[in-house]
Amino acid sequence: MQRLLVTVIAGVVVLITAAFIYAFSYQRSLQRDAARLDAIRQAEVAFQKVYLQSGSYQAVAKDGCGTVGAELSSCNFSSVSVDASDFRDPGRSRMTITNIPNQDGYEVTFTLGRKYGNLAKGVHTLTEQGVQ
Repeated sequence: MQRLLVTVIAGVVVLITAAFIYAFSYQRSLQRDAARLDAIRQAEVAFQKVYLQSGSYQAVAKDGCGTVGAELSSCNFSSVSVDASDFRDPGRSRMTITNIPNQDGYEVTFTLGRKYGNLAKGVHTLTEQGVQ
């Protein structure tokens, strides 16, 4: 009887610990996605400022993210006094240029670890038309 009680207590402790670890992991994942989306929104504003100033997105690629696969943080937003080094992924994913900034547009790809708001888990893009 005493062994059964110890086993039940140990089982309950394991379940509570597992639930706590899951909740902590889930919360950290949500925090990373929130930080990721914050950086993406800030980059979107920086791209818009560059476009309003010059009528093109090309200046961003000059001395920066002029190749497909480049990190978003390598873009040159100095003309609008924005430091692109803030545009880094807070986790193990990357925010990469998938369409080099040109006269009419740009595309940045990023990945969400979980569903966040109306965005599903997985790969998303930021373009001149917003986040997809």
